[in-house]
Amino acid sequence: MGVRRVVPDLSSQSLDRAKVFYSEVLGLQPVMDHGWILTLADPERPGAQLSPMTHDETAPVIPEFPSRSMTWTPAMQLPFVPARR
Repeated sequence: MGVRRVVPDLSSQSLDRAKVFYSEVLGLQPVMDHGWILTLADPERPGAQLSPMTHDETAPVIPEFPSRSMTWTPAMQLPFVPARR
């Protein structure tokens, strides 16, 4: 049996901005939203997913991300990538 799906968890300071960014750039759509973690998937290939997350305020433990995690900042310059249609 091989790997069928891997869903990366990404640190995010704003799930709203992450949702807009990944929707416009990669064409991903929300398939789950718990308020602190959001899973986005490709409508044509639902196994292609990623999950930006902040932290669950009610959880006893807050996940730690390595210092090399990418975080969104408004000044971040990203190359233009046309949205998938």
